[in-house]
Amino acid sequence: MDFKFPSMPSLLRENYEFLLFALLFLYNFFSGDMFVSLLIGSGGLVWLALSRFLKSEKKNPTEKEQKLAALFTKYKQYAYYLLVISFVLFLFLKSSALLSLLFLVLIGLTMVFIVASESFAGYLEGGLRNEIREAVLAILWALSIWFLIGFLLGTKVPFNGVVSCSMVPELERGDLLLLKADSNDAGTIALPKEEFDALTSSATVNYKGSDYFFNGSIFAYCVQHQTEEMCIDFVKNAPSYVEMHGPVSFTYGYCERIAKGSNALVNREICVKEIGYKGKALSTADVAVYEPNKGDLFSYSGDIVHRIVARFSYANQTKYVTKGDNNPVADIQVYAGSLNNSPFQKERIRGIVAFKLPYLGFFKLALSSPLNPALALAVENCESFYKN
Repeated sequence: MDFKFPSMPSLLRENYEFLLFALLFLYNFFSGDMFVSLLIGSGGLVWLALSRFLKSEKKNPTEKEQKLAALFTKYKQYAYYLLVISFVLFLFLKSSALLSLLFLVLIGLTMVFIVASESFAGYLEGGLRNEIREAVLAILWALSIWFLIGFLLGTKVPFNGVVSCSMVPELERGDLLLLKADSNDAGTIALPKEEFDALTSSATVNYKGSDYFFNGSIFAYCVQHQTEEMCIDFVKNAPSYVEMHGPVSFTYGYCERIAKGSNALVNREICVKEIGYKGKALSTADVAVYEPNKGDLFSYSGDIVHRIVARFSYANQTKYVTKGDNNPVADIQVYAGSLNNSPFQKERIRGIVAFKLPYLGFFKLALSSPLNPALALAVENCESFYKN
């Protein structure tokens, strides 16, 4: 007698997206991420209600729907060609801010058109319920893969994209990053409470025997007050200036900016040459993705991808000093208008860069550019870098 393995029950086979909803809800609930678990749970309830009212039969298209489907079919092939051509042109012209924005928006809109045409075809083929279910399943599987990789790597955000050129040549704009947990506590410097509290964005510089205090840095101050005597001297004698942020010193000097490819000298600029603590230069190999403190200058740019210069701790708290390799000063030294960047805690670290995939991050950038054009325009210093 032949034995046949029982088939999956029809109820589960036709509604297994609810199992994914449940698993994702439980994972985030027990991980302590109540907001995400509530969002997923609410999404499951909404889909449960919708799925009971939507029909899944094959649709009998109207004349207008047939014409629209024919239009989508006609132009979908051209959309794929346009996507490839726009991406290639973008790679050649990405150093121009306006052209960068133009092509990124064009790529994003083309991707939306392709998805819309595929969805409309699915709607005509299997009905609205089936098409929405396919979309829901695609999202749920993507979230499942996201959370699984994040669980294995110890981070809630396993992927991120580079949107600026502040880490050139280590990282290029458009790189897709794979992140892991920040577990490197061996090099953390323990500070007494007074020094830990003094590590802020407030800067102190001694000039002609007197201490001067700045928001962010003397660098940021002199960008806005170039004609002042101290700023004129700062430009001429930058190596003689040492700026203190609590116990941490920032020694200025001049950096040579080198053009990509030709290695020709582009400019010689004032920059921070060394960051130190008690006479010891600080630096790490770790490049972190972090979420700036709310209200900070960088918080309006989204997540930041910069090198960890040092980790400082007191009790159970940790503060990070970070800097972009291609930036003249550290993050806590940047000040513009009335906004600065304050030191951030470990909870704001998304992860440490473990691996990079060139170009793939541009697709994320293309989809986000119509909503935040400033990301597409962030092309400053993309074609040059500081010589070590």
